[in-house]
Amino acid sequence: MSATADEPREAAAGPVELDSDCVVEEGFDSIPGDLCIKILREGTVGILALIGSDAPDLRPVNFAISRKRIVMRTAHGRIFDGARRAEAASFVVTEFDQREHSGRSIIVTGKLSICDPTDSAIRTKVGAWSKADRRERILLSIEKITGRRLSNGTGTTAGATGTTGAA
Repeated sequence: MSATADEPREAAAGPVELDSDCVVEEGFDSIPGDLCIKILREGTVGILALIGSDAPDLRPVNFAISRKRIVMRTAHGRIFDGARRAEAASFVVTEFDQREHSGRSIIVTGKLSICDPTDSAIRTKVGAWSKADRRERILLSIEKITGRRLSNGTGTTAGATGTTGAA
């Protein structure tokens, strides 16, 4: 997804380190923080996880990256209310190749906020699959990031080349 002159995609503000508490199980390899950001930049759809009353509230969203923040478009509702309250949230992007039995996932945790109209992130291009009116821009700070890659079972690490998006 590329930006036009009117809708810039900003560079990340410095390197992001992989969460040091990330435990990678057998069959998985960790992905360095700078590669996690690169993978996020290549994505357009992810899953936003909000705190729910009985279980996590998961919402598919279109997104883009502006500095160390995930930018999303939304309407007034659950996501907007979470941003207004500066709720903690998580976000995941996954890629997988069903034929090769390989894939990778990037998980971000941070705080939601409403994008100030003077913030440069307001001009970040965020695609939309839905025709619904989603004029509000919200941000998720990238406070913690982890990434892992699923090995393909042959002893080598496989990169995902197939489907991109939220699984």
